[in-house]
Amino acid sequence: MAVWLSQRVVLAQSREDPSLRAGQPYLLLCSGNTFGTGAHPTTRICVTLLEEILREGQSVLDLGSGSGILALSAALLRARRVIAIDHDLEACRVARHNVGINAMNDTVHVVNGRLEALSDQAVFDVVLANLELQTLVEVVPRLTAHLSPDGCLVVSGVQLAAQAQLANLLVHAGLVPAASRTEGEWIGFLASPAP
Repeated sequence: MAVWLSQRVVLAQSREDPSLRAGQPYLLLCSGNTFGTGAHPTTRICVTLLEEILREGQSVLDLGSGSGILALSAALLRARRVIAIDHDLEACRVARHNVGINAMNDTVHVVNGRLEALSDQAVFDVVLANLELQTLVEVVPRLTAHLSPDGCLVVSGVQLAAQAQLANLLVHAGLVPAASRTEGEWIGFLASPAP
């Protein structure tokens, strides 16, 4: 059974999934034992926000990529270059497998490491961070250095109860929250660098 993450991104169990719409682009996914099955609300929040802002040919960074769903979604939505970083070796193995079965090797590059694995000069049009609040507290101030001046940051992984804390974190990092999405008890923000 296909799982719709947004209006344009769908996960399928196999290429012959009868629930796929005719001609609909889709992703195949093997989640292994890593985070990223498509079932979590924050994944859908991030993909929905990504779908609204990503323009064809843009570059994307997915920090904490897990099985690679967000990175693969960006490629499906016509990103030119996607870097998917995760510190977990098994997550990277699964993500590389998913990149391969979706024939996205030319677009999506999986890196085993942390944010420091990026060159200081690496700048992206869109940065995705679907992470727990404590991890966001650590990385958001450093992510701004990798965001282009007119770029967008998509963050989620936070419960509604921490909405104000997440918004304050973005503002203190020099970002302007532009939109938010909620699903159940979860929230995500779209933010851009302050002018």
